Amino acid sequence: MPVPALITKVSATLCLGLMALTASCGLIAPTPDWTLERIKRDRLAENLLIEADALAIEIYPPGRGALGEFHQMRMRWNVPGYMATACVEGKQPTVEGFKSFVRSSGRDPSRVAKRAIGAIKAADDEWQANNLDAVTQHCLRPYLSPESVSDAAPAVDLYTATAVVSFAPDLRDSFESVVRRRAGGWFKTVDQHEPFISWLCATSSDGC
Repeated sequence: MPVPALITKVSATLCLGLMALTASCGLIAPTPDWTLERIKRDRLAENLLIEADALAIEIYPPGRGALGEFHQMRMRWNVPGYMATACVEGKQPTVEGFKSFVRSSGRDPSRVAKRAIGAIKAADDEWQANNLDAVTQHCLRPYLSPESVSDAAPAVDLYTATAVVSFAPDLRDSFESVVRRRAGGWFKTVDQHEPFISWLCATSSDGC
């Protein structure tokens, strides 16, 4: 057998052996690119906002003007709650998963967000001890110990969802701006050991 052909055959055999070893023993596994994973989650969240508009039309009777916009707004603010819930439950968020979640978990974004925040708070001890699977450890970080203001965006959106729908339309943008400015204060505190989402909730009247 010619040398190049032999090398090709040996290389293929080694690759198949390594693939089998990875699948059967879990001894060899690629290290996830967490930056890429975060980008994927952020893009999915953006896509879900579009799906939320379509879902609002599907679930609610067709509405025009302010009524239709209200239903779409409520559906859109279910996205942060769904993304957080999928994270803490160790599930991969998907479009179909979002649709199923909304239909089964109710359509009140405030309740959905508060329920997700409670689950995140309950998972903090396990997260601190690094006892969760790698994907969950990573996706919970923005809610518990973000590295920057931009990194904290999922938690800020989740907190905003607890109350934004209760504001009059002309005050919602102002409320969102206030929350984002307030969130930046966490990075200026001397002690950042308190979970970020807990700290953010403590700044509200109902504490989430």
